[in-house]
Amino acid sequence: MVAVGTIELSAEDAEAGWLTGWGGFAQMEVSDPSGRDWNGTAIHENLDPIRNTCEPTDACPNTGGEGGAAGSTFSVGEGTNLAGLGNLPGERNRFYDVHMFGLQGVSYLHALRKNTCTHWCRQHYDCGGRRFGPDFDLNRLMYKDLIVGAGVVHDVTRVDLSKTRV
Repeated sequence: MVAVGTIELSAEDAEAGWLTGWGGFAQMEVSDPSGRDWNGTAIHENLDPIRNTCEPTDACPNTGGEGGAAGSTFSVGEGTNLAGLGNLPGERNRFYDVHMFGLQGVSYLHALRKNTCTHWCRQHYDCGGRRFGPDFDLNRLMYKDLIVGAGVVHDVTRVDLSKTRV
C-alpha cells in the first residue's frame, strides 16, 4: 500500500442531492524483487465482512464495484478518475482501489437516528485465482454532520476510509 486518500462530501454534492457519502481510495503497488513490470495484469479483490454497526446496509457488498458482487478487478498501471479529485495518473506497477458509499436524497445516519456507525471488512487480492499478498482491513466510518450550501443547511452523513495491513 502506497497511500490512502479521502474523498469528502462537498456543498456541491449536497446541493445535487447526495446527502450521504463518500470514502476514499488506496493506491496499491504490486512488487517483486526481480523488478518485473506488472502493468496490464488483472488483480481481483475479495471482501469479507468483519463488523457492521450500520445495519441494515451490508458492510462489504461491493455491488457498486467494477465487478459487482463478485468483487472488483483492477488493471495494474491504469489511472482512474475520481469525483472530487479528478484524474489520478497511472503508474508502473500500481493501481487504485476505491471504497466509497453514497446515497442520494437521505442522510443515512439521520434516518437511522445514529451519530456514527462503521463498516469493517477484510480484503485480500488474487491474480488468476491465486491469492497473493497480505490481508487488509478496510474501515468506513460514517458520522453525522451539516453542510451549508446556497443558503440551505443540509443534514449529511460523511464517510471516512481507513485501510491498514493486517
